[in-house]
Amino acid sequence: MVSSLIFAEDKPLEEYFYFPHEYQNWSTKFIVGASLSKLPTEVVEEEINSAPILNFYFRMGLPGKITTILEINTNYFTNYGSLAFQHSFLNTDLSLAAGLKFAGWFGHPQLSFTNVKATGMILSPYISTGYDFGDFILSATIDAESYYIYNSSEGIRLGEWFKPVSGYGLKFSLEQPLWKNHWVNLGLKLNFSKFYYQSWLSFTTIDEYLLYPEFSLGFVL
Repeated sequence: MVSSLIFAEDKPLEEYFYFPHEYQNWSTKFIVGASLSKLPTEVVEEEINSAPILNFYFRMGLPGKITTILEINTNYFTNYGSLAFQHSFLNTDLSLAAGLKFAGWFGHPQLSFTNVKATGMILSPYISTGYDFGDFILSATIDAESYYIYNSSEGIRLGEWFKPVSGYGLKFSLEQPLWKNHWVNLGLKLNFSKFYYQSWLSFTTIDEYLLYPEFSLGFVL
């Protein structure tokens, strides 16, 4: 599971973050969080299947009903960054958007017994929908992933892999005001993937879809 504690700047217009409704031009939101991921036992031992990581998010509204979303995750050993652009087609209580996210990541364990480094790229088209019930907002996003992975040690190539269809994700997000302009977010994402970037240190060669669930809790203060 992935649990996140998120703090964000207070914006009077758009308090939501995951709801795919368009933002006003140049309106922004910034979120900082901390996550803990649990990996399946098919990939790692039960004793070492948790990985804490820091999360940084930024969303900004652009002209033409376009939104850009920047994400950075890091725990020093694993570092991830992504940039997404999405277009909102429907902007009522029921909202609909489609987007494309490009991500890159790299890992360096800095351990005495290994100097293996890994880098990768991920391309993810997605569709997001949500409904504003008044008291709360419920959103859902489905995505697909294409992966490229490269491993090396002391500058020597160890291997590289390209998976045109490496995984799918389904995320549910609940956003609602807690008090006044302070919002809380609850999220659940189900990742069905042949590779999950936080599991790179396991050097797994399993070529099958595994479930990587993620749970998140966030606050807009």
